[in-house]
Amino acid sequence: MHAATVEIDPGSVRKARGSIRDTRHLRTLDELDGRTRASQRTRELLGSIHADLGGLDRLTQAQIQLAQRAAVLGALLEDRETRWAAGEEFHLDEYLSAINAQRRVFATLGLKREPRDVTPAIDSYLARQARAEPAGGDLEVEP
Repeated sequence: MHAATVEIDPGSVRKARGSIRDTRHLRTLDELDGRTRASQRTRELLGSIHADLGGLDRLTQAQIQLAQRAAVLGALLEDRETRWAAGEEFHLDEYLSAINAQRRVFATLGLKREPRDVTPAIDSYLARQARAEPAGGDLEVEP
């Protein structure tokens, strides 16, 4: 028995302009209106990654693209972790693959948290020390 084949005239298929099914142009995350939780979380993560890298204005296009991939993977991974914790079906191999992909993106970006300098300025340090001095003033030590 042979499978029936049908030719479809591409002009006869109606596609809504701007819809997900519209394949006449490339879609970007910027086109989303941000109402879905996935879109919101991806944007939150992307903002944090941009900040960790020194700010969007200091990034190359390649870094911007990699940061977006890391953010999408992060949102996806958080969703999978939540679904697993809720007892839903979980594909460990897909999850681990996504974690590894995100790690490689971060490694490529050279992303690392730099410790913030919390050393106080000398004048605030001396003022704090003066407030902590005992009431008797300087103590003399006998030799």
